[in-house]
Amino acid sequence: PYSALRILEKLLYDNMKQVVIKRLLKQEDSTLNRQFEDFAGFYGFKPILCRPYRGQTKGKVERTVQFVRDNFMVVRKIFETRGCFEKSNFFSPYSLQLRIFFYIEQLYFCVFCLYLFHLHKVWTIICFVPSILCVFLSGQFNGYQPFSILITDDVIASGIPFSIIGMALIIVVWGFFEGFNYAVICEKINRRHPSKKKWLDYGAITCAIICILFHPFSTSFWGIVEIITTFIAIYGMLMARKQTGNAWGCVFAFCFIWNAI
Repeated sequence: PYSALRILEKLLYDNMKQVVIKRLLKQEDSTLNRQFEDFAGFYGFKPILCRPYRGQTKGKVERTVQFVRDNFMVVRKIFETRGCFEKSNFFSPYSLQLRIFFYIEQLYFCVFCLYLFHLHKVWTIICFVPSILCVFLSGQFNGYQPFSILITDDVIASGIPFSIIGMALIIVVWGFFEGFNYAVICEKINRRHPSKKKWLDYGAITCAIICILFHPFSTSFWGIVEIITTFIAIYGMLMARKQTGNAWGCVFAFCFIWNAI
């Protein structure tokens, strides 16, 4: 079975020491390797152990190796075969058809990788949509300016070279590290307190609360709406990082959304 983002929810493992320390007849009574258990909890899948003394289940584990070779190493075979045709001087119609096929496959692979690379940004932007709407509807929007904090205008007005140095510090500290630190803090908390539920993340909850407390808020109607949308944005941003395994969405959010509107 797969999750919504095509991540395996269950994986079948052999009874090796890296996975299980003490194997009993029932998996519930067995003792898993602590590091492997944390690894499985971090990536959100459930390890299933082979039944002892059952060759059929053992064969399913070994079959995975052939599955990876047949399905995930096809691009390498295509590139290698295409290279052989490029080195040859045989330009028959059949060779031309193969060349066209190989180039199409290469283009599809590049587009697919590009989609995966930007997937974390897409999910992050979707999570920030309620927060963006709150800013517009409450009348807080004063223009779009990336890396806009309290001292940005003073830094820009300070003149060269101080403005360049100041903006570089703002980009690094309030752009990169502010978003990246949330990802680091979230991961540290989840390693100590992993959640068994897929969409429940204690680290993301803690970081969302920290973000709310670190910024001024009010108890008015729009203040409460801002608190709720901020929680959704930070929690969703960190869940997108967890599901895609990429923290650049957090950096992107604080550079071009949170500190820009």
